Amino acid sequence: MSQPRMGPERAGVELGDCEERRPPEESRREHWQLLGNLKTTVEGLVSANSPNVWSKYGGLERLCRDMQSILYHGLIHDKVCCRQTDYWQFVKDIRWLSPHSALHVEKFINLHENGQSSADGVNERVIAELWLQHSLQCHCLSAQLRPLLGDRQYIRKFYTDTAFLLSDAHVTAMLQCLEAVEQNNPRLLAQIDASMVKGAGITFVCAGLLGRTGM
Repeated sequence: MSQPRMGPERAGVELGDCEERRPPEESRREHWQLLGNLKTTVEGLVSANSPNVWSKYGGLERLCRDMQSILYHGLIHDKVCCRQTDYWQFVKDIRWLSPHSALHVEKFINLHENGQSSADGVNERVIAELWLQHSLQCHCLSAQLRPLLGDRQYIRKFYTDTAFLLSDAHVTAMLQCLEAVEQNNPRLLAQIDASMVKGAGITFVCAGLLGRTGM
């Protein structure tokens, strides 16, 4: 399994430095952008009329990148080092929240704890990316995320209030995108509320019109 290389700084949404609070409008635009990128990638994968969604060159890498962006969005920063933390801490506690869903996570926890990777933040990030790629490739990511995303109190231990994962409507649409890939079923994308991905464009157009008219 090749090692993914798509750090959050390349995700299309700038992470910023130590500031965790953002204006609501900015957060909503980021949610729209993140979901829009994901849906566009998924549309390309499931519209190929192929029994294997990964037959499209670069499709898995693009989907990993889009999901990386979502999982990093709004992560609480390390107050001491003033740096982005990793989502691995959020993911691996599925062992306690939903043990029957933890089979795939356990493989990578063992990889990390058996000394094949040191325990510092850089290598935890690598482990997280390997888990994500594996879960997407095996069509089991949505099943692992659902127990984690069903507990808002748990999510808030790791994410700020404006994080993508704390927007119920966007999370629902994200899971529908993942299930469309997992089932290779483009019809599932039709269930997504169009306003979830068109909102950013509407906001920018309206802002431009208001600026030109002086309103």
